Amino acid sequence: HLDALVQLAEHAGLALEKLERWQESRERFLPLADAAKGQGDALEAAFHLAQALYHLEHYDEAAQVLRTLAQRADLPKGRRIEARVELGICEVE
Repeated sequence: HLDALVQLAEHAGLALEKLERWQESRERFLPLADAAKGQGDALEAAFHLAQALYHLEHYDEAAQVLRTLAQRADLPKGRRIEARVELGICEVE
């Protein structure tokens, strides 16, 4: 049942993201996200959490999540680059 609840929360977060309801999206992704060690859904939730934080203009918080993701040697190069690009945008803001 826990996996189903996690998926439900993730889908809710994605739906709220599409509606640009960033605070509610952040609330859904925050408990799911694990930028430091997460894989699969926890990793995706970390990227979505950073996006919600960015849109809420919480640039420092978004940058912290993205910096953690960018420094992970276990992630594919493409995902680390994605995190670095998004981090750069947050730092400019």
